[in-house]
Amino acid sequence: MKFLSFLKPAPPQEEIIDEKTVKQNYKYWRWRTFYGMYIGYIFYYFSRKSFTFAMPALMDDLGFSKGDLGILASILSICYGASKF
Repeated sequence: MKFLSFLKPAPPQEEIIDEKTVKQNYKYWRWRTFYGMYIGYIFYYFSRKSFTFAMPALMDDLGFSKGDLGILASILSICYGASKF
């Protein structure tokens, strides 16, 4: 299965012994992870809220009723809430 070869673990690296280098790398990766998660959550939050703005177009173009969209919005909210656990 050559097409899955990119999933192989990277070869082991030498252990970093220098305390200053360890602190520097830790600080860099800690902030990089934080910013990545923060920006990812911003995109997730705004894409979740965009359904409200799409509702009028769904009613006009696809003929959904307010009840249909209410059920769909409820399902989206329940799934969002469940994903927080």
